[in-house]
Amino acid sequence: KILYKHNPNLLASEALYWKSISMVVFCIIFLNVTTGTFSLYIPKQYRKIIFFRCITGFIWIQSYFLSLKYMPIGMAITIIFSSPILTTFLAYIFMGETITEWDILSLISSFIGVIILNKPFDSDYKWDNSNQIYIGTCICIVSAIASGTSNALMRYMRHDIHYAAGPTFFSIGCSLMSPIVIFY
Repeated sequence: KILYKHNPNLLASEALYWKSISMVVFCIIFLNVTTGTFSLYIPKQYRKIIFFRCITGFIWIQSYFLSLKYMPIGMAITIIFSSPILTTFLAYIFMGETITEWDILSLISSFIGVIILNKPFDSDYKWDNSNQIYIGTCICIVSAIASGTSNALMRYMRHDIHYAAGPTFFSIGCSLMSPIVIFY
């Protein structure tokens, strides 16, 4: 949000590009420190999943940065961080993980909390342009869906790849896709 206040012409893709480049460097250093070698080996059965994770992760973070132009950061974060609700359902449907009654109660409580924190019926909010809030909300929902999908994909691969390999490929993917959006 600070970036947009100081430079309103900043594209979300530009912010994402520089974030991704710095994260690639950090992840490579982290992999070298934790494993003693630099290996981004991914078993063949997970390569399509990593590719899809890169795409959903890119959509997630791109839409997150874009939503900050349209709405307050507190509202955006609240909506986007509701993605664990979707991650739980995706893990249940596609990975066969169990959901207990307490999990369902927690998910419902979380969803109600997201609604309460965004104050949808509060007449004290004075928006410059209410359409911007609706646009921002739709972008945040796309971001939450992409984030939930991305997290479920990482959860699927959790035991078979190094835990830093996923974020490294995600960052590489974002640093490659961001310039396409910038120049398109």
